[in-house]
Amino acid sequence: MAFLLVSSVCFTLSVESIDAGIVSYSWTGRIENRTSIDPFGIGGDGVFSTVDGMNYELTVRLDDSVIGTPASPEGRQFAVSSSELKIGGIDAEILGSSVLVFIQRDDSNRNDVVYGGAFPFHFGGDPVSVKFNGATEGLYFAMRLPGGTFTQADNPPIFPSTLSKSALQSLSTNYVVYSLQDSLLEVSSVPEPSSLILLVTGVLCLLGYSRWRKRDVIPAA
Repeated sequence: MAFLLVSSVCFTLSVESIDAGIVSYSWTGRIENRTSIDPFGIGGDGVFSTVDGMNYELTVRLDDSVIGTPASPEGRQFAVSSSELKIGGIDAEILGSSVLVFIQRDDSNRNDVVYGGAFPFHFGGDPVSVKFNGATEGLYFAMRLPGGTFTQADNPPIFPSTLSKSALQSLSTNYVVYSLQDSLLEVSSVPEPSSLILLVTGVLCLLGYSRWRKRDVIPAA
């Protein structure tokens, strides 16, 4: 009877936790210096038509149940669970908290996604603090998508991976961050590792109970 009780508890935990998950948004672009001061040491002339500076790779993860708050009349921001940034293939460190903002334009001609600090309405609010090559700078990362790609909702929008509508630049004190035309915004939704562990635990417990019942009905020799 004690074994049966433990099996039932394990199975119940897996069912209650399986809905939890993470939504991941990833894109690439280019970052370059636009002043005479270059703390990151990445070069560039701040002119889009000149291909210089360094490429970046950004991944931002949100809890799929997080509730967004207004960031502007047309935008909604969501607290970020974790993020990863590489500049020139080298890991950069994101300092402090950050948010991802989804901006749905009234004219429905474009949708913007902006990564930054608190209330980072495009080209406003606070940038996200990035530490790279021993220096710290505030940066924005933005991508422009075709209109109708997503609609505002309480939770993070989940939509198919989408090519950008056009190139977009985000200015900070010493740098300009570009997303490029026809860059791919990759969107994926996966269960949290803890949910997968609980699911496996529940299955194993149920399987163990099934084998215990089979043993119970085997006739004695």
